[in-house]
Amino acid sequence: MNSLQAAVFNRAVSATPEMTGGWHRGFVPPDVGGTPRPMPYGSIYGLPEGEPDYDTEGVQTEPLGIRFSIFGTSEMELRALAGKLEAAFVLQSLDLTVGYMLQCTKRGADVSEDPDRAESGEEVWQAILDLEFLVERTPGQG
Repeated sequence: MNSLQAAVFNRAVSATPEMTGGWHRGFVPPDVGGTPRPMPYGSIYGLPEGEPDYDTEGVQTEPLGIRFSIFGTSEMELRALAGKLEAAFVLQSLDLTVGYMLQCTKRGADVSEDPDRAESGEEVWQAILDLEFLVERTPGQG
């Protein structure tokens, strides 16, 4: 999973240079020194793993889920960013340091208004994109 998360993080950064608040693994760190984090920004984290699809000759093929959560003040911008991420991963190859990615499919997506407001008083929106990667690897590999 670590190999997949690192590869996904690197591809997301290169596919979405307009993420002025950056990408973060897991939770987004708090604002520093009272300066609000620029928007849009996002986090990438793993979803609970499924059971291996099959196990042959010591190699497992298993589905691994990744969630992208993006925050910003423009609903349309977030929809466009989620579309860029989908295009960067679904039906695309991805090199892993451990294992081999067989395919990536979209599990689901949503854009909704967040109950919080930006420092400027603007509405804050959240986009969620869930992808599933089918990865072949030896059990115990990262």
